Amino acid sequence: MDNLAANSRKIFHKIHIKQKDCKEATHRMINFLNTDFLKLEKDYFVGKICADLGCGSAAVGTVNMLNMNAKYVYLSDVNDSFFESAREVLNANQEFKNRWQTNIADATKTLPYEDKSMDFVLAQGFFQHMENEEKVLSEIYRILKPGGKAYVDIVGKGGLIGNFVMKTMRDEYKNNRSFKEYIEKDLSVSSLKKVICGMKDAIEKDDSNSYKNCVKFLDSLSDLIDEDLILTIEDRLYAPLYRQTSEKQFIDKLKNAGFLEWYRISRKPSYQNIRKILAPLYENYNSQLAKILFGDGGVMNFVITK
Repeated sequence: MDNLAANSRKIFHKIHIKQKDCKEATHRMINFLNTDFLKLEKDYFVGKICADLGCGSAAVGTVNMLNMNAKYVYLSDVNDSFFESAREVLNANQEFKNRWQTNIADATKTLPYEDKSMDFVLAQGFFQHMENEEKVLSEIYRILKPGGKAYVDIVGKGGLIGNFVMKTMRDEYKNNRSFKEYIEKDLSVSSLKKVICGMKDAIEKDDSNSYKNCVKFLDSLSDLIDEDLILTIEDRLYAPLYRQTSEKQFIDKLKNAGFLEWYRISRKPSYQNIRKILAPLYENYNSQLAKILFGDGGVMNFVITK
């Protein structure tokens, strides 16, 4: 296992454990994957053998597929750090008994699964953290049965918000000592609310409409901060690599891996924080405003077929 994979796993293990204990994040993620979103038949997963690559410590993708009546799921990540927490989650549901297996596997190398052995492969939330997308796609192609499908998500390229988060904010975290110290030592729901309260107290209290509206805005902003948002900030900043890919670039890589069929899907995520404002743009990624703010899309979701 290379240093990038090891460092990424260490960072995301901590984030996933926090997400597992965060009710807002759990509510958002536990039903993330479903047949309506994937545009598949309601009973598609019944009897299917599936792989959950880069499953993470909360194993939410495996939970999703087992809840959709997958016959068996092989869940894997690059080392055994996810074993304890993932097994705890899966063992808590008796309906999952004898329907899953944990494996150590690096998708940028050779997966420990036979050729044409999987009906469905889930590759959720990790492509942007790996350097060798082509190898991962070729491995997915290898282990899929003919006609088998995979779900893959990647971070799109461009847009005002996309570039701010993936470039400006990450660059500031690396180079701005004050910002880095705040993120690593003080970032929390309460500290962000305290910062906003300080901004509100510093506004000139002239009893004008602008003053009153500024106060209302900052009060609303404070109310739209939760633990799920904090974990999203940590995710975006702490990951050693967060690569953006254009839709054309990714489709070219699909073709090179041997895939001939794919379609892009979207949904409106369920947030209880300020990201609720942006959720409609994730669903309507071709709208003018979405193109301005996110370019090819904050996250691009594909269903691909062998």
